Amino acid sequence: MSLKINNVVFYIIVICFISMAIPHFLNLGDENVFLKDFYAKRIMIILTLPFYLYLILLFLIPINDHKSISKSFVLYFVIGFIQFFNSIFLKNKLSLIALDIFIVCLPFFFYILVYKTNFNIDTYKNKFFTFIIIASFLIILDVKLQFSYFSLLAIVYAIFLTKFNLQGILLIATLPLIVMNSLIGKSSLIMLAVLILYFFLFDKKLVSPQKKIYIAIVPTVLIVVGSIFFWNKIETTGAYRNTVYFLKNTDFKEFKFKDMSTGHRIFEGQRVLEEFGKSNTYIKIFGNGFGATIDLSDTKDVAVQASNNDLTNVRHIHIGFFAVLYRYGLIGLLVYFLFIRKMIKSCSYVLKRSDNYAIVLGALYVIIIIFDSFITFPHMMSNIMFWLIVFVILHESERFKRVSVLSKSDYKY
Repeated sequence: MSLKINNVVFYIIVICFISMAIPHFLNLGDENVFLKDFYAKRIMIILTLPFYLYLILLFLIPINDHKSISKSFVLYFVIGFIQFFNSIFLKNKLSLIALDIFIVCLPFFFYILVYKTNFNIDTYKNKFFTFIIIASFLIILDVKLQFSYFSLLAIVYAIFLTKFNLQGILLIATLPLIVMNSLIGKSSLIMLAVLILYFFLFDKKLVSPQKKIYIAIVPTVLIVVGSIFFWNKIETTGAYRNTVYFLKNTDFKEFKFKDMSTGHRIFEGQRVLEEFGKSNTYIKIFGNGFGATIDLSDTKDVAVQASNNDLTNVRHIHIGFFAVLYRYGLIGLLVYFLFIRKMIKSCSYVLKRSDNYAIVLGALYVIIIIFDSFITFPHMMSNIMFWLIVFVILHESERFKRVSVLSKSDYKY
């Protein structure tokens, strides 16, 4: 192979991080975070497109070799071809069709990378800390990460896994800034709590019981003291503001939400169910296809109004269930839930057996992004880091199972 694939992957991830920073430093989007998000994703696609073409070439060359892919991907592509013809028949916008096809091909690209090239997972493990450091640096600069919530891994790494070397000390020193800029909403607060609880309650390989006790006492005291002296700073975080507003303006008995973010998601769901009810059986099964848009002109969410030129043709639906149902129908929902089931089982299996921090943090990242997809589906589907880690976890899960089978076989003899 002319290029070492792990080096290529490393530089591609770095390019992705750079792509996230470009809209921030060039002030693209006029301070609109959603427009900056839009530009960052488009820049990332353009700059990484040669990498995906390179992966396809690696898979296809030499031409005479037998090519095989998993049965799951064969079925995935059969459904994809149906969706493509469906999209053309329904006259969806070609540019949006192309964008959706690219996004649904991301899993296949990273399947090729991990399973069909000489990608080395040990090298990936060694590079993982560098990714954490780069993500932390960007978060300190207040750059929004397209690898959604990846900086949360930096926080739990600093708390539970930091080694007392120069890099570790710098990470701990900058931890307050990383925490402040990472907690951008209610979801980030919940996910961070999940990560921390995992290490306290379920981890048995990476953190000793003595260290857990130390962390429970000393850092907790520092956090309480810090909260007293820097409460005005804490109040400025998106997580604090959004959570307080949500709790004050929600009637849980009547299930009524006054905050625009939650209200808009409920409105999206209602619109999808309305369209689903009016659709014929074919559309209910296969959905509206790649590039499908929906009329959200009655939304009250000012952020959605500001970031969409045409509210009668909005592409993004936040809640994963409704996003998949509208675009890919009941057959798409089946694929979505089967994928979730497969990944939860694989992550659980890996978490019980791995003693490598990169694999453990990766499995936790996959879990929190899957659960985040229930309320913000694009955070999963267009997340390059997520798909890379997904297939690393699947590969590691299969490796552990093979080792387990061999061990049982040796024990019998």
